[in-house]
Amino acid sequence: REEFVFAKLRREEPEEGLYVLRWSVLDFNRMILSVLKRSHQQAPGTPGAFKYRQFRIQKKGDSFVLEGWDREFPSLRELLDVLKGCTLKSGEESFTVKRCCPPKPGEISDLLITRKAKDNGKQILNLTQLSFHQIRKNEITQRAHLGQGTRTNIYDGVLSVCGNSGNDDEAEYFCTEQNNNGREMHVVLKVLDPSHRDIALAFFESASLMSQVSHVHLAFVHGVCVRGSENIMVEEFVEHGPLDVLLRKEKGRISVGWKITVAKQLGSALSYLEDKNLVHGNVCAKNILLARKGLEDGSVPFVKLSDPGVSFTVLSREERVDRIPWIAPECIRDVGNLSTASDKWSFGTTLLEICFDADVPLKERTPSEKERFYEKRHRLPEPSCRELASLISRCLNYTPVERPSFRTVLRELTRLQPHHLVDVTSVNPDFPVSDPTVFQKRYLKKIRELGE
Repeated sequence: REEFVFAKLRREEPEEGLYVLRWSVLDFNRMILSVLKRSHQQAPGTPGAFKYRQFRIQKKGDSFVLEGWDREFPSLRELLDVLKGCTLKSGEESFTVKRCCPPKPGEISDLLITRKAKDNGKQILNLTQLSFHQIRKNEITQRAHLGQGTRTNIYDGVLSVCGNSGNDDEAEYFCTEQNNNGREMHVVLKVLDPSHRDIALAFFESASLMSQVSHVHLAFVHGVCVRGSENIMVEEFVEHGPLDVLLRKEKGRISVGWKITVAKQLGSALSYLEDKNLVHGNVCAKNILLARKGLEDGSVPFVKLSDPGVSFTVLSREERVDRIPWIAPECIRDVGNLSTASDKWSFGTTLLEICFDADVPLKERTPSEKERFYEKRHRLPEPSCRELASLISRCLNYTPVERPSFRTVLRELTRLQPHHLVDVTSVNPDFPVSDPTVFQKRYLKKIRELGE
């Protein structure tokens, strides 16, 4: 077992203070902390360049104790937080505890050996894998302009779901199931700007991704329509629009329990994608749609995560920097670093948005200031609620492999008792007070046409 531990530590990028934590196989109330140290007497790369020692942590009732130290800790995490940066003695040798080497996403243990080729943690779609329903141009009707996405224009629209061709019984059943009056369905049309036809494949990849998944908290993509030089994604219309618009409108009036419910529903959708090794790549409050507001007594909100839009891989560096703080730091340097761990960072930032009623940290910073924020590894503002702050800080870890799985996120959100969480206001906020006289078009609601 010890050789597996040492092999694991050497297989990572070897660094001073790297450690692995495991349960003892002889004493089920004991954990073994194995810490790596660089040997200055050996040349780097030689077998003796690194050495390690094992230290015992004993579980005593509800407490954890490092052998040789009398202090007890209520949780293992608190013990490790205190040990971080400390030096442990073993005979004449000293070992500094710095960074944990956790299992990779999807792994059960650090010490299991896999015999198959390493998966990069995300599913890449190619031409042979693209799969979506093709919609004829005469089946859609484009109506009012709703706003803009990344290189797309978004319109209100109608999809004729029941044409004369095909099985009439099936068509009629489909209409009935979708609660449509007659033969039309209310949809949203996302039209790729014709000047960006060079990224049509990336646009189709996003449509294909969303067409092949099915989850109650993911917006449904009906298919793609090619209309002349325009490529159009046809997506489910979600009645109450983007979450950030509602949060701004109801600022200060939404309960903590409501916000936790929304966070759990978003985490459920992302956990589903993570289990399939699929990356969303554009998680933010603007892309969360409200099917039910849930503001009335006895009602709960119901949200759906919209499609990610144009594939993340085609964004320029300037466009990626513009997405700070939602975009994970590793993706600024290289789009090839996009993984399920990137969605966890985005989830952490989105949870901050939800807590702070859509006020966004770093909103007023310049692009260079945003980049320096990441380079210096600064921390985003945290809510005053300690439990939420702890969860968010773990999602916003600058080391991707140390971010928790979405199953863990869901479990911790479920444990929270909303009636105990009185306040989630910001500690050290980084955003100015919004000007109530300034509106974006997407925040306005059409009431009626004005006359001459």
